[in-house]
Amino acid sequence: MPGKRLPKPLERKALAAAGVDPIIAQLRAARLAREISQTEIAELLGLEKHAQFSVLERGHRNPRLDSLRKWADVLGFDLALVPRSVVEPVAVEGREP
Repeated sequence: MPGKRLPKPLERKALAAAGVDPIIAQLRAARLAREISQTEIAELLGLEKHAQFSVLERGHRNPRLDSLRKWADVLGFDLALVPRSVVEPVAVEGREP
């Protein structure tokens, strides 16, 4: 869509290099693509301060599973376990597939 800011490949690589989990990086990319601010998503997740969300999004703290599910839901995603035999492993920079 015109005017939508999509995450740059360098931003994704920087997140991977910083040790940010690929799931978190994908959720961040989805938030940016939908032009939702950290403040807005923090409110949707019931966090008192957007700084709490920023810490999660930068990979400085791991979210609880229920928080991760809610975060994904707000952005229109479902979290699911998929057998490895169904999908090809994807190499993430610095990690084995």
